[in-house]
Amino acid sequence: RHGPPPPAGSDLRRGGRGPLRCRTGRPGARRSARQVARRCQRKVARLEQPFLPRSRGMGAGQSGGRAAGALPMHQHAQRRPGWGRTASNNSLDHIPVEAADVQSNHFLRLCKALNVLTSFAGLGLVLANGMLLAQRAGGFEVLLRIYAVGLGVVVTITEREWPSFFLVFGFLESWVGRGLFLGFNGVLAMAYAHDRAATELLRYVAGLYTLAMGVVYLALGVLCFRQLKIRQLTRIRRKKHMTAQVQQLHAHRSEIDKLLETTQLQMQKL
Repeated sequence: RHGPPPPAGSDLRRGGRGPLRCRTGRPGARRSARQVARRCQRKVARLEQPFLPRSRGMGAGQSGGRAAGALPMHQHAQRRPGWGRTASNNSLDHIPVEAADVQSNHFLRLCKALNVLTSFAGLGLVLANGMLLAQRAGGFEVLLRIYAVGLGVVVTITEREWPSFFLVFGFLESWVGRGLFLGFNGVLAMAYAHDRAATELLRYVAGLYTLAMGVVYLALGVLCFRQLKIRQLTRIRRKKHMTAQVQQLHAHRSEIDKLLETTQLQMQKL
């Protein structure tokens, strides 16, 4: 059986099969006209809602809406993957970590010392390959030494850990990849023997030192030291962010207190 026709505004068509009609329930059930009209209005409201795909893991009560914590449809296109990073408005990467924050953390001081020592390795590569290029080089060795000087500059810049630099050389952000890169540069520095003892000594010292730093980075990367460093930096940034929020709340609280005092004085004058 069918009840009265749906109210105004509910004459939507589904697949060209005519106007919508609302059932009253089981055969023989009696319902008032008001109940039938409410049922029709609910059906029309469901049809007027925009279609959203059903997400996995949603319950029966959430099949028509958005899953908890899911992004709207227009925000999914704005997320760009890049070297393991995701753009987020709640990211704390924009908060700078000052030298005083690093000095107060022993683990970060160790990581800073590792960066300084590896920077010396890059400078040693530039110096050794530059001297070899200036003294005696010919044929393929010229290209090899120029290439090695450029790689030494890359090693030195890598230890600055600039985010914009890692957008180009993303594999150096991983400590395992950085260790393999340093090992390659150390072996490359010890290629092609020379006659002069001073040049040979400088070449072997720079090559072995860079190779040793590569082994250290490789071992620490396997032991997940980079993740520990990121966790410590995130803790410092979160603490600074919370401190800034507390200061803002105190400033708002003082403004609200002044506003309350002014309002009370005006009420007393009335």
